Amino acid sequence: TLFRLSLTTIFRAAKQSIPDRSNSRNDKRTDEFRGDDDEGGFHEEGGVYGKTYEGDDTVVPAKPGAKTDPLEAGMATVTPGEAADPSKK
Repeated sequence: TLFRLSLTTIFRAAKQSIPDRSNSRNDKRTDEFRGDDDEGGFHEEGGVYGKTYEGDDTVVPAKPGAKTDPLEAGMATVTPGEAADPSKK
């Protein structure tokens, strides 16, 4: 039996993990969310959500943004359309 999650359920799950990843260092991660933030809290996380070609709801997390010192650069950024997992483009 196939089980389809609602977009709300999928989005809530993704939304809960984004702040946790953004506030944590990511330089020692071994997954697709590895980045250069060696302190945590100095990079942005994001992604996109929508429908697959098959019509299923989905969330595609983005590759984390680069470490940014807000006192020097003003703000950190992320490119939502750059998938953390390239197979999800």
